[in-house]
This record gives sequence, structure tokens and C-alpha cells, in this order.
Amino acid sequence: MEHMATKSTAKPMSAYIAAQQRSIVSYHLPSDFASEAPVCIYIEEARNLLAAHGTTGLRVWDASLHLAYFLCTEGTSLVRDKAVLELGAGTGLLSILCAGPLKAARVVSTDGDADVVESIESNTRLNLRLREPGQKYTLEAKVLDWADTSSLPQVLEYEGQEAPIDLVLGADITYATESLEPLVNVLSALHDEYPRVDILISTVIRNEDTFTAFVHTCTKAGFRIKRIPFNCPALDQQRGFFHRTTPPIRIIRLIRDLAALSEDVD
Repeated sequence: MEHMATKSTAKPMSAYIAAQQRSIVSYHLPSDFASEAPVCIYIEEARNLLAAHGTTGLRVWDASLHLAYFLCTEGTSLVRDKAVLELGAGTGLLSILCAGPLKAARVVSTDGDADVVESIESNTRLNLRLREPGQKYTLEAKVLDWADTSSLPQVLEYEGQEAPIDLVLGADITYATESLEPLVNVLSALHDEYPRVDILISTVIRNEDTFTAFVHTCTKAGFRIKRIPFNCPALDQQRGFFHRTTPPIRIIRLIRDLAALSEDVD
């Protein structure tokens, strides 16, 4: 009876705290499953976290898995030997993928939350085994406040100098209307500094009005939106990075000059 009394007076864990509980989840790269040891990325995350509970950077979202699937299949040439910047990186899954299996020359993984950046660093350490012998593994996790574009030179600094970026990635970073203008300002500053930079955004279309607002904000900044055709298999046909495709997920490219239109994805 004493044990029962102790249990009855214990305070239950709140839903918020429960949602923050983390565990290590493995994400398999797309494969034919013939290998006895498929390549996977380990991520410590809060899988039960909802967008309404705390920072969304504590778990991997479907838009990130969708973009990861694309980069591993049809978009590998976009990453290999390139300098990659990820915005709103969250757990760092895409950054780790680019720095390891996709063999980027350099990856800068950024988020506006310092605690999330620490999580990226922790997840990076979980995946150091992804390096091949002799492969230089360069992944830096840094805080980037989209409202402060003046910090970009420091964020992009490499070995004492500001280094150019070839590819900018973002997954599920357009869902909050209040962040659209700061986000597009950062993208504009990057394009102004590096006119040939490739900008890819993966977004879940939860609300057409929000996506329209993003397109409108981009248009005001001189960008045009080009949708990248990518027919990701349905969940039961996927070969890795398993995720739902409903609501629909779009991968788009931000373009400012006509010459870039010819640089389509194979």
C-alpha cells in the first residue's frame, strides 16, 4: 500500500516535457536493400515534438527527408565538391548528409537558436564514421539570425577569410509568415555576394496562403520561383529517408537571372 501511495502522489510528466524527450533515430539512405550494412545517419531528436511545442529544430521533418531523398538520387551533382550553406538546419540531417555521403567540399550548418546549434554539433559527432578514408570532413555549426545579415561574413568565414558558397539549402523554413521577410533578406544578401549561388528550398504545402506569401516576398526581392520536378515514390515504395508525401512537398529553386533557367536539374 505504501508503494501505491507513493505512485499516486507522483506528478505526471507534462505533455510539453514528454515531447522534449530525445532518442537516437537512424535514417537510412536510399538503397536497394541488397547491402548487409546500409548507410544510415543517426540523429538524436524529440520524435514526439509538435510544431506547437518548443523549437521545431529538435526533430527531423518530412520536408528535410524529401530534400535528402532528392539529393541522394537526382541531385548528387549539386552537392559534390561544393560549398554548402544550410539555413534553419534544425537537427542537421541535411548538413550531415552533404558533408559525409554526398562529399561536399564544405558545409556550414546554421540555425537561429544556440541550443539547436549545439544539437547539430552533437549529431555531427554521432556520424563521424561516415567519412571515407582520406576524406576531409568539414562541417561547421553556427548561429545565424536572419534579422542580422551583417553577421553573414563572420558565419561564412573559413580559415580566416570569407569563403564563397555554391549551394544554399533550406527545408521547412517558410511556414511562419513573420519570418519570411528576414529569410528572403538573407537569401538576397547571399545572392548579391555570390550571384551564381544555387538556392533550393523544400517546403510542405500545409497552407497555400503561406506559400503564396513566400512567393510574393521573393518576387518583391527580385526572385522568381522555379519548381524542381521530383517524383518521390510513395511511402511504401521508398528505399530510404522514409516520409509521408501528403500534404504535398515541393522543392523549389530561387532564380534572379535568365541564364540560371538553363541550369536545370538532370
